[in-house]
Amino acid sequence: MQVIHNKGYNEYNEYNFNLLINEFKKYLQINDKTSVTIKNYLSDIRFFFGWIISILNLEITKTTLEAIDGAKINSFKKYLLDSSLPSSTINRRLSSVRIFFFFCTENKIISHNPSLNLSNVHNDSTSQKKIPLKSAFIRSGFDFISTEHSELSEKQKNSLQKDIREFVDYLIKTE
Repeated sequence: MQVIHNKGYNEYNEYNFNLLINEFKKYLQINDKTSVTIKNYLSDIRFFFGWIISILNLEITKTTLEAIDGAKINSFKKYLLDSSLPSSTINRRLSSVRIFFFFCTENKIISHNPSLNLSNVHNDSTSQKKIPLKSAFIRSGFDFISTEHSELSEKQKNSLQKDIREFVDYLIKTE
């Protein structure tokens, strides 16, 4: 991808979000993104920064951009997952965040790319609630994980529950 000129700061070295968004748009255009892709990426980045402002209660400054790390980006991913959006929308928003931070590091706006380890969600990640828990057996499996394995972290418990859901989904599909 082509690097463009860094014009994201005014003479007082204050961050100018709108100017940076315009530079990002030019970057996308230079790199042959379609008009629909550009519109979606810009909307997604505005959404991401709206989340930064409202949920994390941060102003958008150069310091804030530098302070965004993998943990904050993973919090955004969790927020998207919790909102029950389709996985395709979540993945597009995550892709937008990745390409935005790639743009920022390539153009020396920030020194590190906090989205390097950001992965897409699997289709099943957003459809966990769609698999009905009809069977008492399945519910008892969830209860067993929650009560008998209290030493597991929430992440490990959620992973086991996801495995159960995926197995049930497989059984339903093969019937």
